Order: sequence, then C-alpha cells, then structure tokens
Amino acid sequence: MARVKRGVTSHAKHKKTYKAAKGFYGRRKNTIRAAKAAVDRAMQYATARSVRSGFSV
Repeated sequence: MARVKRGVTSHAKHKKTYKAAKGFYGRRKNTIRAAKAAVDRAMQYATARSVRSGFSV
C-alpha cells in the first residue's frame, strides 16, 4: 500500500484560516496555531453578536 502524504490537505485547511485572519496583528495572521485561535475566538464573538441582534448567519 502506498504512503499517503497529507501536505495538500493541510495547506488547503491552513489557507482558509489565513484568509480569515487577514489583517490581524503580528503572528495572529501568519502562524497557524495563533491564527486558528484568533479566528475561532473572532467567529465566536461574530456569531454571538448576530444572535443577539436577531440577524441569522
């Protein structure tokens, strides 16, 4: 059985996170661990605001 390398999948997932973190300050925009945490937190606040205001995402 051939060995499966997962670079393509990982890069695609990371690319999505980096796009969402565009404009963030410092390592939050270009290091995957920091960017993922920042984006998760930002999305949590974004959806909480939309729920409070009655706007459906």
